[in-house]
Amino acid sequence: MYLKFGFGRATQDAGIEIRRGAMTREQGVNLVRLYDGEFPDEHLKTYLSYYEMNYSEFDAVLDRWANRELFEKLHGRWRPRFTVS
Repeated sequence: MYLKFGFGRATQDAGIEIRRGAMTREQGVNLVRLYDGEFPDEHLKTYLSYYEMNYSEFDAVLDRWANRELFEKLHGRWRPRFTVS
């Protein structure tokens, strides 16, 4: 979702918490900057094993769905062209 639309789970959850008054927008922005777009290095091996994929197959899927207007690939990783403010 993050690479395709430019927002992820942290944005969704922060938006809900901001609307219900449980956090300020500033707190939400800080959480989004910290967690959205974080690459799951720690769990990647487990994920690839579960889906019976190798890293090049996984990377090809990311490349296929990444929104090139929002992201650019630098040093093998997709990086946002935008900042959350």
